[in-house]
Amino acid sequence: MPSDDKVKLREDTVRIFDINDMTSEEEKKSYVHLKTTLRTKINSTERQIGIKESRYKALRKFEIEFHRKFSLSFSIIILFFIGAPLGAIVKKGGFGAPVVIAALLFMIYFVLISLGDGMAQKEVISPFFGMWGPNFVLAPFAIFLMISAANDKSVVDLNKFISRFK
Repeated sequence: MPSDDKVKLREDTVRIFDINDMTSEEEKKSYVHLKTTLRTKINSTERQIGIKESRYKALRKFEIEFHRKFSLSFSIIILFFIGAPLGAIVKKGGFGAPVVIAALLFMIYFVLISLGDGMAQKEVISPFFGMWGPNFVLAPFAIFLMISAANDKSVVDLNKFISRFK
């Protein structure tokens, strides 16, 4: 076991003093020194917390961008599988009706991706679901339209719909 003379105190080690043995001038100096040391430690801790928070935000942005790159690439496929069957299914209205329907679906996709991005940035949902959510929402529509186009059925048969209410 080391002897007391070999043990060296670090500069920031707290030393215990008996206030009763101090003069009032020494007591004031020790309080000032203690306050200064505490302020320094608090400021250092706050800076470390700020650094940690900025690293977390940067990592979050990286995750969002990572998922955005892949989900936007995949969304092209989803929107293709929505648009192509629309062109084959919609017979009435010529070229305009499928374009209007596709534009509406694109606007829905854009709103969903914007909401997902905002919610992911505000940490409401994970970046994965924020960026991939619109693809998950529109994929069933794409599958439904592909099946309808493969079977040469219209999306909504108005005659069957009207006959139910007669």
